[in-house]
Amino acid sequence: MELSIGQNVNLTQEAPDLDHVLVGLRWRTDEPLLRESLEAGVLLTSNGKLVSRQDFVFAHQVLDRAGSVHRRELMGDDQVQFDLHLPTVPQDVDSLEIVLFTNGESTVRLNRASGIRARMINPTTGKTMFRAPLVQAGRSAAVRLMQVYRHRGEWKVRAVCDEWHSVSAMLQGFGL
Repeated sequence: MELSIGQNVNLTQEAPDLDHVLVGLRWRTDEPLLRESLEAGVLLTSNGKLVSRQDFVFAHQVLDRAGSVHRRELMGDDQVQFDLHLPTVPQDVDSLEIVLFTNGESTVRLNRASGIRARMINPTTGKTMFRAPLVQAGRSAAVRLMQVYRHRGEWKVRAVCDEWHSVSAMLQGFGL
């Protein structure tokens, strides 16, 4: 199912037997500098703010403090994948923010990439459950593509498109 920006899906109702899901990110570029400078991450937040520095999972920190989010080996055609083990997400975390960003304060911008998308995968079947494509990236250095959040005891998924002009602005927005 392809999600449009702002669309929500109740993951708990759609797949009640799943205790973990995979999130994969993909993009295309012919530009070597951009290919080498793109990175993806998951921020574990409470009320929109990072709970702990150990709760930003990316290439240099592959596991969060509770072991609930793990950057993993690839399955399929993604550049990056994360395993989200939902029952072990700490109670003080209400949202998992899936982001794509340029590594460091590079002058490279996301509008030079195409086919940017996040997808949620059923790890048992390997099939894509939900896809959140980014139609067009602006001259941003970071973008939030998907949000997996807890609402009234259930896990939900939302396609989003929040962009930041710099990685530091994104991190500052999340309280880091």
